[in-house]
Amino acid sequence: MRTQLLKLAALFTLSLAVTGCALPQSPARTPENLMETVRLVETAFLQNSHGVSQNAALRAERTAQGVHISAQWETGAESVYFAAYNADGQMLGAAVAPDGSVSAETEIVCAPEEAETVKLFPVDANGKPVSAAVVSSVEDGASEITLTVAGQPLTVEWADNSSVDALRELLRKGDLTLEMSDYAGFEKGAPLPETLPQNNQQMNTDAGDVILYQGRQFVIYYDTNRYSLTPLGKITGISKAELQALLGAGNVTATLAIK
Repeated sequence: MRTQLLKLAALFTLSLAVTGCALPQSPARTPENLMETVRLVETAFLQNSHGVSQNAALRAERTAQGVHISAQWETGAESVYFAAYNADGQMLGAAVAPDGSVSAETEIVCAPEEAETVKLFPVDANGKPVSAAVVSSVEDGASEITLTVAGQPLTVEWADNSSVDALRELLRKGDLTLEMSDYAGFEKGAPLPETLPQNNQQMNTDAGDVILYQGRQFVIYYDTNRYSLTPLGKITGISKAELQALLGAGNVTATLAIK
């Protein structure tokens, strides 16, 4: 079994520096084959019980796509595998860190509402467990998007659509600071680092509308317009005149975050 494990493990070295949301779809690197490899790893842990705990930090949070994992561990593990499980102990999905690494940020794609626990399996170059598996409960992740403009926090009623969901996932990677510039005397806009899904509709915009334009432009309206746009939300608790004064005549800095 160890020989079989080593042969399979060599096929599944993945880079977690990207998002981890999609595994390469080659015959050797499908999610199904990765899960089979992790099942072999799990069996090795059951058959070679190791009582020494790994000095590791493991955190798992639910996301729209599955479970986001943040982990750090001691050196000594050649490979580190992750698996998410439901309440009945059934494996829902898996991921693997780059060989020889000591930390990882990745996402296991699975049904997030079913995920209850995540396990970290550290193995040596021979596929042998180097310590006991590390287990963590899956927590509900941060979900509230915050918007600050020119240092002032603003209250936003965010839309319920896939564009806002994707923006929330983007912000899980870190806060965004946007240098917003004026356009046409009715809006401030800045490009996002990633293209988001669009939910365009014909809109009569007004001051306080927060808009996604062409999937990539984050826009705050301070006056009226009519166009096909994706609604992201509505700024409340501030008048049109107050918003215009806050945005100013030139560029303005906005920060998006989640908490």
